[in-house]
Amino acid sequence: MNPVVRKALKKDTRAILDIYNYFIENSYAAYSDTPNGKGYVKRVFEQTKRYPFYVAEVEGKVVGYGFARPFNALSSCRKSSLLTYFILPEYTGKGIGGKIFDRITDDLKRIEVDNLIVNISSLNEQSLNFHRKMGFVECGCFKCVGVKHSKNFDMIWMQKFV
Repeated sequence: MNPVVRKALKKDTRAILDIYNYFIENSYAAYSDTPNGKGYVKRVFEQTKRYPFYVAEVEGKVVGYGFARPFNALSSCRKSSLLTYFILPEYTGKGIGGKIFDRITDDLKRIEVDNLIVNISSLNEQSLNFHRKMGFVECGCFKCVGVKHSKNFDMIWMQKFV
């Protein structure tokens, strides 16, 4: 398996949406509890105009995606970015997340963003471990802010300076 990480294109909309909806329905990684339509991907493209947005392909199939967007609209927060990525479960643990992360980070450095921020469900131990491995540290926690699949979860905030 040799994953290819490339810029997301409009033609990837269905694959991106299918991946996101998979995580909505089957995990705590996506906070929503109802499937999304194409408007979700359209909003991501709008939010990432100046920021990186990548997909990962294996044998021509989009198996994951990741993007950065402004952490806050205020110009004083321009050096901080919120990251999001989703990799289909059968492709996790194969270095794809790290490849997407590296591409996003390289792009962010070029636009002088050096503060990376993620928020992760406390029930998503795999993502928490991935981010720790990538050098993120916990910087905050909102207790019991969500309920999904009848379980309460905290929102863990982590950050990394690059």
